[in-house]
Amino acid sequence: MRLPFRIGVGAIAGLLVFVAPGPRGPALFPDSLSYLGAAQSIARSGRPDLPAADWSDADSTSALSQFPPLYPIVLAPPIALGAPAVALPRWSNALAAGATAGTLAALGLAAAGPSGGALVPLLVFATPPIGEVHLLAVSEPLFLALLSLTLLAMARDRPLAAGVVAALAALTRYAGAAIIGGVAVWAALRARGWRNRLLAIAAAALPGVVTQLAWRIWLATQGAIAPGRAAVPYPGTPGAMAHGADALAAWLAPVSNTGARVALAATVLLLIVWLASRAPGGTDATTARRVAGAAGVLALAYATLLVYARRWVGGAIHFDGRMLSPLMLLGATVAGITLARAWRGLGRAGRLVSVVVLGAWLVRSVATELSSVRLQRGVGRGYEQNAFQESPLAVWLRGDGGRYALFTDNPAAAWFVTPRPSRQLPASLAPDSVRAFRDTLRARGGALVGFEGPIGAMASADSLAAKLGMVVAARSRYGTAWVPACGAPHCR
Repeated sequence: MRLPFRIGVGAIAGLLVFVAPGPRGPALFPDSLSYLGAAQSIARSGRPDLPAADWSDADSTSALSQFPPLYPIVLAPPIALGAPAVALPRWSNALAAGATAGTLAALGLAAAGPSGGALVPLLVFATPPIGEVHLLAVSEPLFLALLSLTLLAMARDRPLAAGVVAALAALTRYAGAAIIGGVAVWAALRARGWRNRLLAIAAAALPGVVTQLAWRIWLATQGAIAPGRAAVPYPGTPGAMAHGADALAAWLAPVSNTGARVALAATVLLLIVWLASRAPGGTDATTARRVAGAAGVLALAYATLLVYARRWVGGAIHFDGRMLSPLMLLGATVAGITLARAWRGLGRAGRLVSVVVLGAWLVRSVATELSSVRLQRGVGRGYEQNAFQESPLAVWLRGDGGRYALFTDNPAAAWFVTPRPSRQLPASLAPDSVRAFRDTLRARGGALVGFEGPIGAMASADSLAAKLGMVVAARSRYGTAWVPACGAPHCR
């Protein structure tokens, strides 16, 4: 009964995620280049390289370092067998969603019976940011699946299994380092006696420590480094935390008014606490407490790492729904188990309140998700949308632009039009920098492409083209391509 139920729940979630984006597939964004480009490189050469480099580099590719390598590794075998890279996120997202839903169903069944097995995955996948990330070609779906498996191993008191899965999570997203730490803390809390505690910590932490060390050693051999601690703290962390708190409140209370949202979110939290107090005992009570404790430790570790990263690693980190989706998965899991267990001990009034609150939340949350699905299926939201792929700039890049080496302020946009590597633009418009860039552009027979959404700190493509006396070869609302005035790649 339990295994078929879990497989059925996973199959439903996977099928919904598979069909939700429509023919377009998951949205392609700048991060998608790191995953799909590196996956293609692994399939072809065994190396996780990106089809992008600095303007002055001799090679037009560079080692993957901004993200860890597991997601590209997962995508590489189908590419090696002939599958197009851009088609794979639909499959990987669906499989990850199925694994997540099936794992959450197992947790719900163990902690609250059949009602928990159904309610936990429902609450998780009805959470708009979690539904949203499954519409994108990014690593979060795989990360959420691994997070769910980690929580299941922790609930079953298997520190080594939890440590192995946490290590995989940290190889999927750098924020997964928090999962390694959370598993180690949980193992220490659960063990009895110093000897057993040390053994449990080692079993939980060693897989993650070894894999992270190996990855960083490989990066060092390639002359690349993973994102690290800045010399001075980035400003604005309190504001980012306030934005994150508002995002969490919007998840709990999906209403537009800020004041009402905070009040309703607080009410929902109090309701969950009250329901937990009303939950009866039983054979599953111990499991429920264990799941809640493990989820709490993981959530605290993840939130702590996010604040640290915003303060010391990346000033551009935003605490939006995508970044906070792991916290929402953990919270929805605990809420689903709590409600399913408390239902048995509630009177008529308590059940009525619970049904009204849960029903209202589901209606608003599912409506938000359906809006995202309609947008994705209708016009798209990334580089996969027809308006971008059929623009005059895209047509030129696939046609006459093939004669030129590409220098651009958005390598992802260029690669998703024509899968060719490109180089980024210089960061400065200083005369020495412009002269050096001009010489490089001429030597390589290059064209300059500026997109509507540049990524990174680079000089303005318009300004560079003007200073170099280049002429427009193609223009659309998405960007402009410039070539040397003589119109030939070998122009000097």
